[in-house]
Amino acid sequence: MRKNIFLAALTFSLLSGGAFSAQAACNGHWCVSSQTQNPYAQVPMGKRHSVVAQTPQYWMPVPPGTAQKPTPHPSRIKATKGKAADVSAIARGINPQTGFKNSRGRKWDALVGVSAGAIPEYVGGSQYVGAVLPFVIASYRPSEKTEWRLNPFEGASYAYKLHRNMEVGLNAMPRRGREAEDDHNSLVGMPDVDPALEVGPWIQWRLGKFTYVRTGLGVDVLDGHGGQVVNIEAGVNYPVSHRFSTGFAIRGLYGDDDYMKTYYTVTQAQKRRNRGGYTAREGFSEIGIRANAMLWVTPKVFARTDVFATALQGDASDSTLVKKPETFGGLFTVGYRF
Repeated sequence: MRKNIFLAALTFSLLSGGAFSAQAACNGHWCVSSQTQNPYAQVPMGKRHSVVAQTPQYWMPVPPGTAQKPTPHPSRIKATKGKAADVSAIARGINPQTGFKNSRGRKWDALVGVSAGAIPEYVGGSQYVGAVLPFVIASYRPSEKTEWRLNPFEGASYAYKLHRNMEVGLNAMPRRGREAEDDHNSLVGMPDVDPALEVGPWIQWRLGKFTYVRTGLGVDVLDGHGGQVVNIEAGVNYPVSHRFSTGFAIRGLYGDDDYMKTYYTVTQAQKRRNRGGYTAREGFSEIGIRANAMLWVTPKVFARTDVFATALQGDASDSTLVKKPETFGGLFTVGYRF
């Protein structure tokens, strides 16, 4: 008799516990299935507080008053002034340069899209050209401390986390070349400059939940300019809400003699009536700013705007090749998250 009572009690507890563990946790107008443990298995609540998880033929009744507050997916947490904990939850693990994180428990993540806009013909040029470019942000995290990244602003990089607020790694960043006669009439008689690939180490510090400072060395391995550059960047990426985020960064570039000679020196043989000879030497060559805003139209589709400006400095700005020391540009991107 006791055994039967025990079995009946155990069966009831399992059934009732399963019912409540299988029910959806609700937040506002959404319910999340704790049975599937899939934060994207979300459907609108019905008037009777019933919900169907996105699992074939699985119904989950949610009696009124029994719904529990879930631990929401970071992309769905609202960042408001009165919810500092929510803002902190959004910030955890965000790549400060891109606002992108591996947030679904997977080892990889990817955003793919197409960008269109206007960019300068060359750094220091006075004319602009339309551009249609691929947009890819991807990451692969084989362990808690290591990550491979690919994005338009850092290139391809390997990152190793030394500390919760410090990373080091190796980076490969391409740099545009210059086709003299095609880019601008003022470059007639100048040699073409091949694209460069700058490879080198970098280190990054997180100064807070949303801010960072990064510096790195780049050595050209394709002999585009054949020199070395040092990049310094500081920025902030702030998630305004679960659907909208903004970012801002300021950067500086220091080039060695080979870099400056390739892009800004004019030899005696290259002089023209409207272009005198000039020798550019090692030093800071440019300061730039970049701002972006990203909107998630759906959990999979996003739209993004990037605007940027560059101001040449020192010997670079004084070069006779430079027609306009300050240049601007912008890109609009539409993409999909896999």
